[in-house]
Amino acid sequence: MDASTSKSGRSLWLWVAGLFVFGALLWVAMFTATRHVDTREVPLATKGARR
Repeated sequence: MDASTSKSGRSLWLWVAGLFVFGALLWVAMFTATRHVDTREVPLATKGARR
């Protein structure tokens, strides 16, 4: 392997790791947000759908 192949492989793994961290942070944010939502305030159907 030459230096450019090694460098591009390392760059690819950095992108993969970065996307994994981003996904993990997004998952934690969504999980945290759902813990604070009171589902009793959400109507099951709109008034127009209850005809």
